[in-house]
Amino acid sequence: YACSWHAMIDAFATFPFFIELLSGIPLPTLTYLRVFRMLRITRTQSYSHAMDAVGRVLYFNREILYVAALLGLYLVIVTSILMYYLRPRG
Repeated sequence: YACSWHAMIDAFATFPFFIELLSGIPLPTLTYLRVFRMLRITRTQSYSHAMDAVGRVLYFNREILYVAALLGLYLVIVTSILMYYLRPRG
């Protein structure tokens, strides 16, 4: 991976930040390096099938997730109310 095209894009996109962080020398705004950051987006195509699968799982289980979120919210509210009223005074 270290010598691949994607590693080079990552390196060129992140090196100015680390150089400025470690040396303390303010670098000029290197706006042309933003192109390399935009090229990093091309790496996400390999993850698109996995993201589609996650989307399908969330879609088909949306009712279960909705009920779980409501129960979690209910438990947080009830627990916070109990902690408020049962806290030690003084």
